[in-house]
Amino acid sequence: GATDVVHPPSVAEPVSWLSQLGIMLFLILAGMEIDTGLVRRSGKLLVTVSQTGFVVPLALGAAFAVAAFPHHAPQGAQQLPFTLLIAAAMSVTALPVLVLIVNSGRLKDSALAAIAITSAAVADIQAWIIIVIVTGIVAGSTGNAAVGIAMPLLMVIAEGMWLRTRDDVYLTL
Repeated sequence: GATDVVHPPSVAEPVSWLSQLGIMLFLILAGMEIDTGLVRRSGKLLVTVSQTGFVVPLALGAAFAVAAFPHHAPQGAQQLPFTLLIAAAMSVTALPVLVLIVNSGRLKDSALAAIAITSAAVADIQAWIIIVIVTGIVAGSTGNAAVGIAMPLLMVIAEGMWLRTRDDVYLTL
């Protein structure tokens, strides 16, 4: 069908590797946007904002997916991966766009901007971990394999956070 024309099987593996590299680079940059000083100073507020901004869209996305599954799921799709994927997609933020908006306005270098960016980064990291786990479920991996897939992502995030604390290295989205 159309998928074979747009993405022939001969390019499936290189495109898959390239997409995984893109996700890893994104997560490194997301980890670099996490303000560790802010996390230490405003932990409870940050957890409340980031988790509310993640859990509410996640729950609404899951409710929508459960209702939409019988009518819109592809033939042979399993309900759990379908629901998790839709829920995670609804909870992802446009982190690069948020960073550009915040850095171009009066909010730059404010506590509100730091909270917004850090909360969005945490929410995106959580959503990507869910997407990786869904990929493991769909591929027929067991729970251990899904954890094995998620662990490198957590290491990439930690690397980004470590780079953020270094004075000689700082990148922005």
